[in-house]
Amino acid sequence: MFKPTQKSWLSPFLMITYIATSITGVLMLFHIKFPGLYPVHEWVGLAFVIAGIIHIVLNWKMFASYFSKLNLRANATYGTVIALVLVVVIAFAIPSNGHGDHSKYHANAGSTSQSLAIPKQS
Repeated sequence: MFKPTQKSWLSPFLMITYIATSITGVLMLFHIKFPGLYPVHEWVGLAFVIAGIIHIVLNWKMFASYFSKLNLRANATYGTVIALVLVVVIAFAIPSNGHGDHSKYHANAGSTSQSLAIPKQS
């Protein structure tokens, strides 16, 4: 019987969602588009994040041990700092070039802004 707290399902799930999110992300980066690309990337990415959080919770003792031993603590700290610096550099230093507007790929995009528009007074 399936139990969400068992670790045996989590690694394969993380692997598949990681691969799917990575492939769709690379396709988006190189502007290779096909129907359903953005919803697949967003929903599978969300499943990947949720599974990652579950993975951290289930393996918290092992994860915390990386920061408890002196030599592992230094390596884990370096890895964490490098990852955070990379995120900040990508977020602030690299221009988006309009890649953030995915409204043309979503069916209802723009409908709320049009319906909430204030009519002009004459």
